[in-house]
Amino acid sequence: MSNDSNNVANPESTLYFLSGAASIIALLLISLGSFVRVTGSGLACPDWPLCYGQIIPPLEYHVLIEYSHRLTAALLSLIILLMVIFVTISKSIRRITRNLTYITAVFLLIQIILGAVTVIRELPPEIVAIHLGNAQIIFGLLVTILVYSRSPQETIDIVSEVRATSYFTNVSILTAISILLLIMSGSLVVGSSSVVACGSGLTAWPLCNGSIFPIDVNTAINLGHRFLVIIILPLMIWLYTLGRSTDDRNQRLIKLTVMALTLYIIQAGVGALVPLTSFSTVSRVLHITLATMTWGTLVCISVIALQRNQRIPASSAEIGNSNGSDRSLIEIIKDYSLLTKPRVMTLLLFSAYAGAVFASRGIPDWVTTLAILLGGSLASGGAGAINQSIEDDIDVSMRRTRQRAVASGRVSKKNALLFGLLLNGLAFIVFLYGANLMAAFFAMLGSVIYIFIYTLWLKKTTVQNIVIGGAAGALPPVVGWTAVTNSLNIEALFLFAIVFFWTPPHFWALSLLMKEDYEKANIPMMPVIIGETATRYSIFLYTLILLVLCLMFYMYTAVLGAIFIVSSITLTAIFSYYSIQLMRLKNRGAALRLYKFSLLYLFLLLTAVMVDGVW
Repeated sequence: MSNDSNNVANPESTLYFLSGAASIIALLLISLGSFVRVTGSGLACPDWPLCYGQIIPPLEYHVLIEYSHRLTAALLSLIILLMVIFVTISKSIRRITRNLTYITAVFLLIQIILGAVTVIRELPPEIVAIHLGNAQIIFGLLVTILVYSRSPQETIDIVSEVRATSYFTNVSILTAISILLLIMSGSLVVGSSSVVACGSGLTAWPLCNGSIFPIDVNTAINLGHRFLVIIILPLMIWLYTLGRSTDDRNQRLIKLTVMALTLYIIQAGVGALVPLTSFSTVSRVLHITLATMTWGTLVCISVIALQRNQRIPASSAEIGNSNGSDRSLIEIIKDYSLLTKPRVMTLLLFSAYAGAVFASRGIPDWVTTLAILLGGSLASGGAGAINQSIEDDIDVSMRRTRQRAVASGRVSKKNALLFGLLLNGLAFIVFLYGANLMAAFFAMLGSVIYIFIYTLWLKKTTVQNIVIGGAAGALPPVVGWTAVTNSLNIEALFLFAIVFFWTPPHFWALSLLMKEDYEKANIPMMPVIIGETATRYSIFLYTLILLVLCLMFYMYTAVLGAIFIVSSITLTAIFSYYSIQLMRLKNRGAALRLYKFSLLYLFLLLTAVMVDGVW
């Protein structure tokens, strides 16, 4: 660890000072925001950014509370702007701290927009919750910058210490994310008016109206928040235990884990006092403040642990055995983002949104849209991460996939699995509260089919793997439909069927291109088992099935008109043409053209569905 004199000479000392000041102000801002909320001062200033159109508003109690919050936000914005200017003009700032500063500025801009929307829309609970979550992310980013700028030249002397810290790092990151979810669930409790659902006084805690079982949605939300507190406690104790067992030379981690556990226990106790004190303002504000401090401490622990994993060992003899432990945080983030298979995710999100637009006969409301896009991203990304965790042996043997994060060893199988499970859990929550239970169910069903039915069972056992497993990719339009309607009908099933029967020819074209890789990996794709000729004829057959489905969809649904029927016939005719060319030419070029067009086909067909649905 660097001594004080070294820190003074550190070229990032200015950034250290600015990020430290910004972190303190961000914590104050979150506390003030809680004070605004619990005192009912959120609409004391009916306009934005001024208050009653004045820079100096009327000197009234609620107005002063709300305006103090805005002034603090303005001060934080100014400091972050100074940080952006400083890292831009300074040549000695490392890329990691510069990028983190820019990311913080982006989240600050989002926060400003959310704040304005909160006032203009008169405190919608979902926006208030997102507003708080975004504030916590800003606070976490500022703490991260603070830690990175504190000791940028730190090195690790012993490679085994780096490896030991790797496990600790995973646990600390998982715990930090859990605390952030806990804070968001608490905001949901307040925003949904569930805070008083269990009553007050001795019957309100630890039981809820004297019972452990919820009687309605509000009590379920309240109890869910409490259960999450209990679930996270073993994680905090586990982290504390690991912190105590770290090398004695790293006293920071030991002290911080003790601090994190202490803060968590105190804030949980204060949370119990909230109903016991009849929801006093002091207990409620202190509760969120301590929770934020716990979150900040865990972020600090995680970043320090990551730093220790990333430092190059001092001994040159040990460098060769470090196994790439000097990877930057940006590289790690990139690898985890690639675990989500962003290209696949894009098409799935588009098909889900198409189902929502068609169901609503117009543009869905922004809450439903956000739930579909965010929840869909999390569900798709989570399934992709778990898939790569399971299929690392297959991915290694294939040219197309051998550079994936798990296959190449950049992300461990365990971490990919935990990451995927976390994303799917978050997806369920987003769909449940942003849309409805049915949408959440179908989103999770898609993940289950993809992971258990396709990846673990069908892919390695049958030539029909992609035919049956394609149900996972066909469910997003159903998710979008149910998110809007909270019901299932024949129109949603038609959307499912179209994507379902589109999937095999799309992937069979890919399997023709990657036949050698599939043979090497012992994957029974149709070209490998039955042959290329049968595969080409099967592709053509499925294009005809698609044509029939589109015609049936048009005849059944009165909403669909000329745009859809002309588009579907034209697109399917071109699709069939490419499949005929594939049968004639029998080369990679024909397969590649069909594969590329299949992507365009689904995009344009769903676009036609949306356009006809709206008009």
